[in-house]
Amino acid sequence: MKDATLKQAGKVLMLMENTPCEQLQELLGSGLLSDLLSSDTKRINRDEFRKVCGLKPLVFESVVCPWREQDGVIYFMLPSTDGKTGSQWIERLEGKGFRLSKWAKDVLNSKDFKPTSGVISEIAVLKGMLWSDNQRTTRNIRAEADSRKLTKPNAEVACLIREMFSDKEIETMGLVWIVAMHEPINDSGGDPGLLGAGRSDDGRWLSTTCDRPDYGWGRDGGFAFFVASQVSTQDSAT
Repeated sequence: MKDATLKQAGKVLMLMENTPCEQLQELLGSGLLSDLLSSDTKRINRDEFRKVCGLKPLVFESVVCPWREQDGVIYFMLPSTDGKTGSQWIERLEGKGFRLSKWAKDVLNSKDFKPTSGVISEIAVLKGMLWSDNQRTTRNIRAEADSRKLTKPNAEVACLIREMFSDKEIETMGLVWIVAMHEPINDSGGDPGLLGAGRSDDGRWLSTTCDRPDYGWGRDGGFAFFVASQVSTQDSAT
């Protein structure tokens, strides 16, 4: 009985209904349930089988990953920008429980932080694993981006990335942080800063890293650039 059918499965269930313990023991010893378990389940309609059992049909929700990875590069689309100023981003992110460093607030409040409106962009994140430890410098990272025809993103990209991805999702990407490789913006100390989203045991952070050509970065991060051909406004996208 290697090809048990739905009808046979139903008979087994009916046999079990209101069955005394002794008879259930006999049923278990008869091998019928074993035959059902070893049957070709592809021939049984699962919803019909659940109906016989008095159960509701299964409902499956498809899960779509918001990013894709290819050869050490993570790609994803960002939502359209809406012109939020730096101070508005501070209020929005802190209102959602994100933590912002003093230096990140300096950059966001700078006159050089210039938001855009209606821009839809695809982002490429170059993972730190693409370079050896002694070659993972800002200069080499930007040179690699240039060779791939990637361009500098707007600084607001870091805010969009921070809001879009949970720390768990960043971890699933195999990263601890993602820094937006925008044109550096000086903080209150005069240091050129790059905004980045990072995960930590003490919170979900938006912070900055100093942008120096020879600065050596860790392997566990990612570097976000625009995919140049995919930057468009809503008007041109419709």
